[in-house]
Amino acid sequence: MYKIVFLFLAMVCFGCQHTEQKLTQQQAMTYSKIDEYFSALTKLKKFNGAVVVTSNGETLLNKAYSITKDKNSHLYVTKNHQFDIRSISKLVAKIAVLQLEQKGLIERSKTINTYLNDFPYGDKVTIQHLMDNTSGLPRRLDQEYDFFAMEIEETIALIKKAALEFEPGTAYRYSNLGYELLYYIIHQITGKPFVQYAQDEIFDPLEMEHTGAHFYSNVKNLHQFAYYHSLQNDSITEVDHFNEERNRQVNLYSTTSDLMKLMEYVRKEPFVTELQNEQGIIGHSGGSEGIRAHVQTDILKNYSFAFLCNYDEIPFAQIITDLENIIEEKPYTIPKPLHRTSMTISPAILHNYKGKYDVAEFNHKILEFRVENDSLVFYQDDQREVALKAENDSTFFDNPKSTDSFIFQKSDSLNSYDVIMRWKGVDFKGILIED
Repeated sequence: MYKIVFLFLAMVCFGCQHTEQKLTQQQAMTYSKIDEYFSALTKLKKFNGAVVVTSNGETLLNKAYSITKDKNSHLYVTKNHQFDIRSISKLVAKIAVLQLEQKGLIERSKTINTYLNDFPYGDKVTIQHLMDNTSGLPRRLDQEYDFFAMEIEETIALIKKAALEFEPGTAYRYSNLGYELLYYIIHQITGKPFVQYAQDEIFDPLEMEHTGAHFYSNVKNLHQFAYYHSLQNDSITEVDHFNEERNRQVNLYSTTSDLMKLMEYVRKEPFVTELQNEQGIIGHSGGSEGIRAHVQTDILKNYSFAFLCNYDEIPFAQIITDLENIIEEKPYTIPKPLHRTSMTISPAILHNYKGKYDVAEFNHKILEFRVENDSLVFYQDDQREVALKAENDSTFFDNPKSTDSFIFQKSDSLNSYDVIMRWKGVDFKGILIED
């Protein structure tokens, strides 16, 4: 009886989406589990966006979830809304490079001075280094600039001045600067801005009719924009989607349905061989204040999913893991209200964690922890922020209703500790630099 009810519910829901697709009983069960999961998240005000899931070539779910029912609110979205996809543009760049390589216009093994002049490290960094985030370039520039006001060439001139953090190919550092260079190289090779190349050679051929760029494109197809939102003073607030931190060179938007077309494309050669990771997955995440995006396809298990969210207070990494588990019929937990409890930790343990930590992936943000009155206290820029509560002897938090945490773990050397800063569902690792 249980399975029959779920099958009926799924068939009704898909009928509401004007599709004649009929699901198997197992597919209907999967649909219901995913729908229950995102409905629970939305009820908790931990998700606001669109989700699509496909398996073995069939669409299991294509739906939007809105915290508000007010259709006039900028928070409200449908499955047809167009969301900024942020760093998913990096996956588009990889596709572009492989296309151009097939045409003999670029070689991933070549250094960037083959395509650009006067770069201080142009004879060391290869195209593949840029694609793999192993160029040595930092995540972003260490000074504040009004990137939004700059033309592409002005931004590239600043990147030229950036020092490498390590020898190319010897380490990994997620680098927005590296991809700004890669977009620009594609521009130089093709004679058109990167986003225009993507429109002409990727989006249009794949009939991604609702995908485009805010700038440097001759296609104007933005009709249902998903405005950015963030949690401020316990209230969901609309925030600027264009600000001085955003470079205009690449600002792509898309829908979840269009991203599924992109996932089908990368399942073909040469992309499927060149882009999948060790787990057989091709995908990418993106986000900034007020927006979150993720897309992936599992080559071996033959499923894909994407979610786009115009609200950043979501358990980002947990959503990805839970979606994988639901599709693969592994254990998962339906989201519930969080009420974390604290405990008393020995000062001797707390003293293991005191010191300053460099979070390189967060633009070298320095986190400092001190022990005061038998509590671990968090400082930034020598300013006391908060006395943390201990969930256990290695995990600390401030807000008992939030998953945001500081998690300490033994470093590789075992002589000190690293800290994991879990912020808005994403983990950033900090290395002890001063105890």
